[in-house]
Amino acid sequence: MQWLNPIMNDTANMGHILLLYSLVIALGGILGKVKIKGIGFGATLVLFVGIVAGHFGFTAPLPIINFIQHLGLILFVTCIGIQVGPNFFSSFKRGGTSMVLASILLIALNIITVLGIQILFFSQDDMPMLVGMLCGSVTNTPSLGAAQEALAQIGYTGEDIATGYACAYPFAVIGAIMSLVILKYICGAAKANSAKPVITEEIAVKVVKEAVASGRFPRKDNSNGVMIAIFVTMILGIFLGSIPIPIPGCPVPAKLGLAGGPLVAAIILGRFGHSLHLDTRVSASANHLLRDLGLALFFASVGIKAGEGFVDAVIHGDGLLYMGFGFVVAVLPMLIVGTVCNKFMKFNYDQTMGILAGSCTAPHSLAFANSTAGNSTPATTYSMVYPFAMFLRIFSAQLLVLLLV
Repeated sequence: MQWLNPIMNDTANMGHILLLYSLVIALGGILGKVKIKGIGFGATLVLFVGIVAGHFGFTAPLPIINFIQHLGLILFVTCIGIQVGPNFFSSFKRGGTSMVLASILLIALNIITVLGIQILFFSQDDMPMLVGMLCGSVTNTPSLGAAQEALAQIGYTGEDIATGYACAYPFAVIGAIMSLVILKYICGAAKANSAKPVITEEIAVKVVKEAVASGRFPRKDNSNGVMIAIFVTMILGIFLGSIPIPIPGCPVPAKLGLAGGPLVAAIILGRFGHSLHLDTRVSASANHLLRDLGLALFFASVGIKAGEGFVDAVIHGDGLLYMGFGFVVAVLPMLIVGTVCNKFMKFNYDQTMGILAGSCTAPHSLAFANSTAGNSTPATTYSMVYPFAMFLRIFSAQLLVLLLV
């Protein structure tokens, strides 16, 4: 019966890993539901529960953690791309171009601020961790995954940049909300609720008819077709992500990777999939379920891996600096771009909040904006800049690694 021992050991190990992930995700999800004055951290608490687990030695073999992390990331960005794909190309119309320009400005200022901090307070060797801090300061999870992929591509063996991400994230959430509050006074209280769009019955009927005609409106149970479309999207995305993109000055070619590739594929198939007889009409609830599952798997994996060195980095390392500078990276560019949007681009406060939240791909900022505005304007402008901002966040994180590390 000795031949059974390897099987029993593998089964026990798999049971341990499944139990670990289940506990981390369940506890993190429960804690994430707690809100303070309407603001909560959501699935991000899975990351911190994972850090606690990793700190106390509850872990799993690194190849398995990496596999689960990449699977979660691919599932997350695929669902995002399928959701925003139908409206991605039309977002450049009806004022969308100026909103995208504002988004590009914000992303550029985030990067410039980090580079300035690196020059003044850190050395070149600290750049990988500062990239992690940048990803956390704008609360963008896929960019963290993209940066980690790029680091692995160039053979990086230093500290896990998820530590910088985790240090910056909580204060970035607080800083983003503070920025929106300050901007209310910069934009002028009288303008705060100036946009009250009215959706007439005629407009609503037209939108529904267009959705049905485009084939993007689910009229029956299409779960099998959606499953096929998601995995076809993943296949195409992994292929796109592996294509080398030569960039002058980079020691190795850039790649969209497992974050950018599936996102691009999902946006394209989300918009044109029906023409290829792919059913990408995922209901909002199903999309959110799959997206949140992928995000939870990613956060749990990142936290478990980073947990071993997180406390030491905060107490004896530069963790406190990442927290403080992450706050600066989150707040300063938002205040500058928010002022530009209002004073020079003539967007009102509600529109500005949506642009800033979408540029940071930050649902918590959107939730605050919606509750403050009391109308759908922030959500509308958020959706117009979110897809492009997500792609640019992912690609810029890779370029920073390839050019400066």
